[in-house]
Parts: sequence; C-alpha cells; structure tokens
Amino acid sequence: MNLLDSMRHACVRLQKTETPDGLGGYRAGWTEGAAFDAVLIKKRSGLETEGQREALKETFVVLTAPEVGLRHPDVFRRVADGATFRVTTANGDEVTPEEATIRAAKAECERWDLT
Repeated sequence: MNLLDSMRHACVRLQKTETPDGLGGYRAGWTEGAAFDAVLIKKRSGLETEGQREALKETFVVLTAPEVGLRHPDVFRRVADGATFRVTTANGDEVTPEEATIRAAKAECERWDLT
C-alpha cells in the first residue's frame, strides 16, 4: 500500500433533485449517485467575506482516478463523516500521464452545506 492509498476516503456523488411542493414551487433535495474514492488534502481555511457577513471557508485539493471526472459544480459527500464538498475546478485539467505509476486527476473543492 502506498501513501495515497492510505489517505483514500469513500465518497459518493450527490445529484440535486426538485419535487413539487404543492404550492406552485419546488422543494430541493439530494440523492446519492456513483461512488468513488478520493484523497482530500486541506489547502486553506479562514474567514472570507460573503455578501455582508464573514464566513469560515475551507478549501481542499481532491485527487481521484481520472475516470471519475469531477467538474464544477459537482457535489459529493465523504462517507466516513458525512462532510459535503462542492467542486470549484475541473479535475480533467491536471491529470498524471498515461505512463505514470499512480494515475490521478486533481481538482479543487470547498466544504459546502446542502442548502
């Protein structure tokens, strides 16, 4: 087992769904999609201004198999603790070469609330 294998977490994609609320509007919900493994490395954590308020924002680098194909604005959940993340870049932009021993694609994401 290499170092990256020991850092992998089971994750699952989340798909946004909308169901009629009976009042002419819609109620947003989330359903689980495809499962995949990912390595999440905290990149930055700090207060940032969002509108008129300051909020704690955590950003991460996420490494997956190239086939996973995470893209902005995909949302996924880490199974172990239920933390949710939203992808802010495409992980097809930075991929190891075909000949590499470890095949990985890199993207960036942020911790995100399902609201």
